[in-house]
Amino acid sequence: MSGGGVFNFQGQLLGIMVRASNEKKAPKIIRVVKVEYILKRLQLFLSTLNEEEKAYLLIFLQRELENVQEIQAALPSDPEFRK
Repeated sequence: MSGGGVFNFQGQLLGIMVRASNEKKAPKIIRVVKVEYILKRLQLFLSTLNEEEKAYLLIFLQRELENVQEIQAALPSDPEFRK
């Protein structure tokens, strides 16, 4: 099983579930990639593009990037929470 968002009580996206086991004898594993990590990787990728390529992709990504930044600002500042 894979896919799906992980949300807080306010409905904000915190991460994407990328793996979960549902076999009877398999260990119960759920793996979530945090939005912060996704954002860092996306920003790294965008930094490798020329301005024309970046402008084209931002047509599709700009609002989502703004949403992620809003979510980050609302998260607790506790370092243990951000691990």
